[in-house]
Amino acid sequence: MDINADNVVDSEIEDLTENTDDGKLVWDDSHLEAFIICMEEEVYGGNRNNTTFTPNGWKNIRKGLSRRTGKNYELKQLKSKFNHLRVDYRAFMSLLGETGVGYNAETGIVVVENERWTRLIKVNSQYGKYRTKPCNHFDKLTTVFGGTHATGAHGTWRIIFKYDTTNPGVATRGYGMELGESYLRWVKNKLDNF
Repeated sequence: MDINADNVVDSEIEDLTENTDDGKLVWDDSHLEAFIICMEEEVYGGNRNNTTFTPNGWKNIRKGLSRRTGKNYELKQLKSKFNHLRVDYRAFMSLLGETGVGYNAETGIVVVENERWTRLIKVNSQYGKYRTKPCNHFDKLTTVFGGTHATGAHGTWRIIFKYDTTNPGVATRGYGMELGESYLRWVKNKLDNF
């Protein structure tokens, strides 16, 4: 499969028509993960500016996602999903910044006393979705949305969780410089395919 000069995927790729009754695109888990991986690769490739991807970055994301899924996504669909993911990620990060909020790194679940949950959800209704389920792809989304900037060997400022020795599995948030696990996987993949 190739992308022609007009940035259109050849006809062997099927058009994406899996929409709900209101016209919204339905993203299954495998396509969502492929999209996030494509975005992560473009961050590491230097194709993300302060708030979004460069035109070349979007082109690469679209091509990579078509190659991985066999579906032809429109740029408008990709940008819409990017914005929805960014809103969700910011809400999750805001929740982690609230007083009395912990994080179980093993399960990815936010740890908060029941009484506190009620107050938090009144502050931001989006917090409720994380009461019983994790922020899926949190590590990769941190790369995509977490204020990344390249330094040296593509180092990034990341959120680093410190473990509470009195409560195993629960972490508190801190900041620091590290090479993320996902970046190291990306480098290994690039070297393996070199």
